[in-house]
Amino acid sequence: MFFEIICVIILILLIICYKLIEKPRQIYNALRLQGVPGDPFIPIFGQLKEHRRYYESDKHMEFYMDLEKKHGSRFILPIGPIVNLVILDADLISEVLIKKYAFYKKPKLFRTQIGSVLGPVNLILAEGDVHTRIREMLNPAFHYINLQSLTSLMCQETVKVIESWTNKYSNTYFDIQTEIHKLSLTIICSSSFGMTVTHELTNELCQLLKDAFDALYYRTNHFPIFQIPILNQLPILKKPIIDKLGHRFRSLARQMIEQRRCHMNENHSDQNDLLDLLLTAEDKEGKKFSDEEIENEAITFVLAGHETTGGLLSWCLYILLTNPEVFNDCL
Repeated sequence: MFFEIICVIILILLIICYKLIEKPRQIYNALRLQGVPGDPFIPIFGQLKEHRRYYESDKHMEFYMDLEKKHGSRFILPIGPIVNLVILDADLISEVLIKKYAFYKKPKLFRTQIGSVLGPVNLILAEGDVHTRIREMLNPAFHYINLQSLTSLMCQETVKVIESWTNKYSNTYFDIQTEIHKLSLTIICSSSFGMTVTHELTNELCQLLKDAFDALYYRTNHFPIFQIPILNQLPILKKPIIDKLGHRFRSLARQMIEQRRCHMNENHSDQNDLLDLLLTAEDKEGKKFSDEEIENEAITFVLAGHETTGGLLSWCLYILLTNPEVFNDCL
């Protein structure tokens, strides 16, 4: 019995060593043989220490810019036990995302981290035929006529926010990124799901998002071993913070779905928004989205939509304000 236990322990250790050291080394060497540059391979940690130093100095973008200066527009970047191929060339990015997207899958780390919040299957994480089915069912929501009808709502909410900035922050500094994220969250919830978002709810959700992203960073950059999918699910090292975000948004999604179904049953729903489409859309075989799929897609659009839009708008404002001549031309 003792001998069997020792054998099992040795086998587990060998598997862990292969997953954490040998397999990443094989991937790294294969890329190097193809002429892809990169810093020397460091088992388990990779360039985690350097990445963390840049991030904690609020120089996250400079980290990648410095690597581009050193290696060019494509290079190997091991972060923890995960070996990444970073591409910063527009033509190569187009090749991966558009022309030959079927050959590329979402990274396991990305699926593990984001899937715990968005659910395992949605427009962001789905692959192959599943992704095609979801995309085709949701396409009508993004017809230019439907998008055009949202312009007035977006303008109204934006004007409200700008007026509030003028009243509250006329003589002081404020965090523009946080404010833009609140604005994009409000617009997405109201335009896509017909949901009225209060100031208190917006603050709560934005704080949950910030805490969850901070927790993801903490786990990824301080404990690389927790990038392994099985270990990633253990309820330790701020995992409950990430789960709290998922539970809160899933609760909101269920609430929105139940309210809309009640209105539809009473023939009161004529909003023709994304939520209506999620509830009524059918695929080529006449099948509708399941309740779980509807929840996953609703959460995906709220989280991913508001985060990317808020980040882009914040960056645009930063570029404008750091280029006065361009800013003045926009006035």
